[in-house]
Amino acid sequence: MFHSGGAGLSLLLVPGWPLLAACLLLLVPREQRFAAIGSLSIFGLVLTLVLTPLLPGQDLLSIVTRLLVAAVPFLTRREGLSRIAAIVPLLATGCVLAALTLHDLLVVVSLLAFAVALLGLYDAAAAARARAAWNTARLRLSGAILSLLGASFGALPAMAGGAPVARAGDLLLVVGLCLLAGLGPPGNAAVTGRAAWLDMLPRIGALALMLRLPGSDVTHLVFLTAGVGTLWLCVVGRRGGPTLCAGLVTVCAVEAQIVPALLFMIVAMATAAERLEDAARRWLEAPVPPGPAFVGAMALLAGLGSVYPVSAMLFLAASGCQIAQLHVDRAAARRGMRDVVVLGVIGVGLAAPFFLRGSWPLAWHPS
Repeated sequence: MFHSGGAGLSLLLVPGWPLLAACLLLLVPREQRFAAIGSLSIFGLVLTLVLTPLLPGQDLLSIVTRLLVAAVPFLTRREGLSRIAAIVPLLATGCVLAALTLHDLLVVVSLLAFAVALLGLYDAAAAARARAAWNTARLRLSGAILSLLGASFGALPAMAGGAPVARAGDLLLVVGLCLLAGLGPPGNAAVTGRAAWLDMLPRIGALALMLRLPGSDVTHLVFLTAGVGTLWLCVVGRRGGPTLCAGLVTVCAVEAQIVPALLFMIVAMATAAERLEDAARRWLEAPVPPGPAFVGAMALLAGLGSVYPVSAMLFLAASGCQIAQLHVDRAAARRGMRDVVVLGVIGVGLAAPFFLRGSWPLAWHPS
């Protein structure tokens, strides 16, 4: 009985604490808002960590992605934020946390779409970067609409359309999720600063849903094409960051390789840090030891090689080009080694091989 009551309370508090924090921020004066956001965000992150084991149907994917999302409000806090600028990230965080907790496909996609609409419309309202923000928001909202249509097709009764409708729904869903995850050319969709952290919210939600989708020829074809294509676009354009990592996670979704996908998500969060130099960012996302990208790339290559040899060769060639583009700057390397983000990512990379030894099955798939 206690476990059942704890699970019910956790289902309410884990996705609900950002909403409570947003309500409390309405009462905080402007000069105290920065400290209040930091305190509420840390409390919410600890609450998520403590209550997550009580939630039903937990697995490694849900635990790690939920913690990454819960950390975004703390990472995006700034001095002098208006009430709207302080509340919108919390509301979007609550939507994505709920999407990572619930199991119904249509509800999950609806929550992700609402989070995208919140962030997109808010960013597009900023006069300084309205055009660039609107281009990004338009792609994300288009993906949300396609995902909603695909999920709606899946919710239709089997007698309403049969296999053709189901395949069309799968195609719309996975294409929409690829747009939600920000796949494609990184030029216009690239964001920096605080917006880069906020952009990780719909990315993580969409990528986590990709990894949970049941495998089919349609999803495998779209994920391979979008993931490997995004990887090559980033390599050729000498651009990386979260977009490149999202492409790698999409390739992981073909065979539901959980640990490599989580390693690339962690790298994506790290490379979104504004204070990182370009040399440190390129080193973190390149598949070189001892970073987690190296461990994830080796595991991903091993999984692709036996099933999709052509895709494995394209992935290996892109990784080689990515390594060849690295430039050794000793002064930048020394500065980077003192950064807490770089040290944290190195620690994840050193611990990653131990996680690859275990079996990490998914506890649930969207219904």
